Amino acid sequence: MVIATKVHKPSPRLAGLLLAVVLMGMGLGAWLRLRTPPIGTTIEPPKLMPNFELRNQDNLLVHLSNLQGKPVLMIFGYTHCPDICPLGLVDFKKVKAALGDQGAAVNYLFISVDGDRDTPDVLKRYMAAFDSQFMGLTERPFIIAEVAASYNAKFVRRISSTAQKEYLMSHTTETYLLDQQGRWRKVYPYAAPTDAIARDVKQLLDEGTSGQSADVLDYRVFALGNPRKTGIFNFLENSNFIDLLSNTCRFCQCRAS
Repeated sequence: MVIATKVHKPSPRLAGLLLAVVLMGMGLGAWLRLRTPPIGTTIEPPKLMPNFELRNQDNLLVHLSNLQGKPVLMIFGYTHCPDICPLGLVDFKKVKAALGDQGAAVNYLFISVDGDRDTPDVLKRYMAAFDSQFMGLTERPFIIAEVAASYNAKFVRRISSTAQKEYLMSHTTETYLLDQQGRWRKVYPYAAPTDAIARDVKQLLDEGTSGQSADVLDYRVFALGNPRKTGIFNFLENSNFIDLLSNTCRFCQCRAS
């Protein structure tokens, strides 16, 4: 005895409805991706940044103009910072890893806001703990203050003992992206997703340098003459000047270790 079973096939109307639901889901996903706000703030138009002269962990002078030809990722920090700054360098490692073979085609800069303690030797040991390719830069506080001001970055020393030998630094925690021509392209908030930063860096790497490289502005154009001759040197070296920089910015509150 053969029992026949009836196979129910979906009606054309039901099949069409299912297809419509699938297509709507795909369209919604694409729309959400397009609606996702970009990470960080784009500098429009790109801003050609002034040249600087800082000293790296090998005690060699480095100029921003020396770094043309590669994108630059840059943060301000200091080696005695117990949390914010190390995590920023860990994020650099993540960005480099996400870029794969292109990771070496980027300059990763850590500019110290604590030149009194962060000597080249100190920076050398500190940077080696993260990646030997990462570049630590240091100088006297008033010189770093000039560089930081061009990126709207600020820092202030906060004394944590009556002897004034122990102190912490409050400083801007953003990450800055410059293109191969030394132009400021984007700024990211602290703890921005590293995959988003890597995508932006990759886009610059894929674009490459178009046309002739623009000359980086010489930072001395912005100096008020010779600070040692005009007396502004002593003013800038005074810690009160650095205190003035603390009024309008978000800082990391680093506790001295």
